[in-house]
Amino acid sequence: MKNFTLVAMLTAVGMTCSASAPESLMTLARMAKPAVAKTSSINKAYRFRAPSNNALWRPGTQVTYFWNGEEWEVDQTYKTTYNSEGKRILDLITEGTGEISRETSSYDENGMLTLKLSEISEDGGATFENNSREERKYDSRVTDFVVANYQWIWLNNDWMQNGNNYERTVTRDEAGNITKIVVACPYQGVYDPIQEINITYGADGKASTISQKDLTSNGSSLVWEDGVKYTDIVWESTDGQILRAEGFTSGANRIKSATIINGGMEFKQTVEYFEGSEKFISTIVVEKGSVRQVAVTTYEPLENDGYIATIEQTATSGDESYTNKEVETVKYDAYGNLLLEEYIGYDGDYEEIYGRTAGEVTYDSASGYPVKYEVTMLEWDEETDEPYMGKYLLVEFSDYTDVSGIDSISGDENAVPEYYNLQGIRVNAEALTPGIYIVKTGNTTKKIRI
Repeated sequence: MKNFTLVAMLTAVGMTCSASAPESLMTLARMAKPAVAKTSSINKAYRFRAPSNNALWRPGTQVTYFWNGEEWEVDQTYKTTYNSEGKRILDLITEGTGEISRETSSYDENGMLTLKLSEISEDGGATFENNSREERKYDSRVTDFVVANYQWIWLNNDWMQNGNNYERTVTRDEAGNITKIVVACPYQGVYDPIQEINITYGADGKASTISQKDLTSNGSSLVWEDGVKYTDIVWESTDGQILRAEGFTSGANRIKSATIINGGMEFKQTVEYFEGSEKFISTIVVEKGSVRQVAVTTYEPLENDGYIATIEQTATSGDESYTNKEVETVKYDAYGNLLLEEYIGYDGDYEEIYGRTAGEVTYDSASGYPVKYEVTMLEWDEETDEPYMGKYLLVEFSDYTDVSGIDSISGDENAVPEYYNLQGIRVNAEALTPGIYIVKTGNTTKKIRI
């Protein structure tokens, strides 16, 4: 492989396949936060979430609007079918322009997305042709960890791989502990490694070092560059299923203390946990000459997966001291609607709002379910440069149904099977030739041989 060609490919891929090593103490402090799975409420493809109870109410119709500067204008209308677990298996999407698209989704036995097929109709929904396709595979032990993601677009009557494509190879020792994860991205049909995470274990069976290295460009050639490395690890808890080289403050793998080596500098991290709560305080210290820097991250969980994360950094040199602070606040309602996402920075007495998104929900007086959700975002006036909250998105929900009573099996049995070849192209079921096909019946997908 020519180096300059792969350099160009990596540049095009950007952050799709790998995450660069942290470059500052504040970045390390941000890494100390747990990897919170956010429910995005401001994407067009809105993901509705109901509270955990026996009923799984889902809106059959969702209409999204955008602000055109004067009024709300219809953007998309979703007609959604769910399975008995509340997962979206079919979306019929009508654009404000009248174009209709169809998205079908399949899931594995753990409820994880395995296949999403998008099709477009140019005749009002009478017929559909391929548009895009995404497939995912998961780790056999950590069943929500994606080990392969493939995306294609339909171009010139064929599938062309494009988008977020990667493979992760997970290696475990005899005890089942993860010892290596290799991330690879495609180049001319071959997946080339661009990132490695290596983990070694001590006599106590716990991870003693965790290191990451990334394939980078020095301008003319590709080189493997050492990234972040954890040593001298003391664990609060661990199960050996270490999936990334950051965020060891939540879940099954939480550190009490460690030495972090990055960019030729050595940092010391200690973490205090609070019994019965996901709250923690992480302190990272680095000393270089007469300068001592301390970054303290305080993470306080809020209900419905919300949180407040405060990062305070102090640098001292002799009698001089300097402090700055960042506060991130994220709040959701019980249905996954984002109520507030705000970033504020403090430099001494100076306060600056880096960004703010706010959501307002209107609930049905009888059922209590959302019927309207309006989002505003922080913007700046072009003439005065003054901040204001501008209208961004409006979503209306209707046609609620309790999908927990859906009989997924009988629904699949009554559905008409759809046949696809291994390239994902739908084929005529009455004109199949010998070979292997993918059969989608309702929410079930399987391979068969003719």
